[in-house]
Amino acid sequence: MKKLFVCFVVFILNNMPSTAMAQYVGPLQDAEVKTATMASRAADGMPVTLEGFLIDKIRDEHYTFQDASGSIEVEIEREHFPTVPVAASTKLRLRGKVDKDFAHDATVEVDQVSIIVQ
Repeated sequence: MKKLFVCFVVFILNNMPSTAMAQYVGPLQDAEVKTATMASRAADGMPVTLEGFLIDKIRDEHYTFQDASGSIEVEIEREHFPTVPVAASTKLRLRGKVDKDFAHDATVEVDQVSIIVQ
């Protein structure tokens, strides 16, 4: 009878969920994209912070952004665009997210634009 009781207790203890779970403690992957080249290869929805220049207006609210790594198309809605004039030589910080549509190149949807004073 004791053997049966011990087997039963061991079985119950082995099958109960444990509150102490192992966790990953290694290095974390950078959760934010920081260059145009990284943005062009990143997954849809990844957060982005880019520093560089708007070198060309493609069409309404769409621009070519360039940094030291390369260039990418960005979409900046009017309400997010600075109220002061922005030239191709004006250094900007853009915050937003990667937008990838099937069969199209990645773009960045910009939520915030800051002018970097040099």
